[in-house]
Amino acid sequence: MIRRLPARLALATPLLLVAPLAFAQAAEGSPAAAVNPLIGSSNGGNTFPGAMLPFGMLAWSPENTRGKHNRTAAPGGYLHSATRIRGFSLTHLSGTGCTGASGDVPFMPITAAITAILKDADAPPPLTYADAVKEKYRHPITYFKAAFGLVLLREQIIGPERFDPAFRRYIATWAYKHSSPSDFFRFMESDTGEDLGWFWHGWFEHNWQFDMAVTKATYTDGDYRKGVDITVANLDQLVLPATLELVYDDGSKQDVRVPWETWMQHHSYVIHVDGMRRLKSATIDPARDLPDSDRSNNTVQMK
Repeated sequence: MIRRLPARLALATPLLLVAPLAFAQAAEGSPAAAVNPLIGSSNGGNTFPGAMLPFGMLAWSPENTRGKHNRTAAPGGYLHSATRIRGFSLTHLSGTGCTGASGDVPFMPITAAITAILKDADAPPPLTYADAVKEKYRHPITYFKAAFGLVLLREQIIGPERFDPAFRRYIATWAYKHSSPSDFFRFMESDTGEDLGWFWHGWFEHNWQFDMAVTKATYTDGDYRKGVDITVANLDQLVLPATLELVYDDGSKQDVRVPWETWMQHHSYVIHVDGMRRLKSATIDPARDLPDSDRSNNTVQMK
């Protein structure tokens, strides 16, 4: 008989689901040391590395691509050498030899959907006991927002070069054990050497909105040869690092990173950028990676 586990914090579910994506050799003597989900995911093996429920009713796993977002890198949906994630599918087949049998319903977190959740005053934060989450929020909060938070953590805050090895070590350390969200928080901070309390607090403990804006752009002392001064503002409670893109009149572009620490003592901040070119426009978060609630104030055009 299968025992029903007690309800846990909502965040624990997506962490368990994505765990197979970050396989690493576990400590010697652990049962995890005998498991390598990447076997067969190269050289035509067409297997998938994700978790699978008994009898194959659910096989959650990533799908990746070599560049075309509407095509997988291999018939099995996953190829170890491909570096771009296309999405995550709920069903997969191992050993498939034909294109089209690579799973179904792939999805990726997108900022358009997450902003609606952040604007919902009744939406609970991810760190809410599962039994206390209303049915309408079970997918948006328990799965979607928590998973989107991991994407932000990897892509925007820590960076893949540090997140990936840290996450692999977390999976190896906690394999076949019951971890809690706080275990994950402490481990990632310790392994990366980052104070991430501000992110756990804003994203997982609260359902705060995020709105950054570019409010002004002027040449320093009125002379473009002395550079440009860009005023950026954080208009809501959530803080995140962002990219400021400058487009010049010759068509060239320049990216300036705006760290989250900018907002520790400021709601508005002037960023000076040296240069000898005339500015055409300045845009915060040009790739739309962040859950900005109002993009109408993200760009300033120079006159």
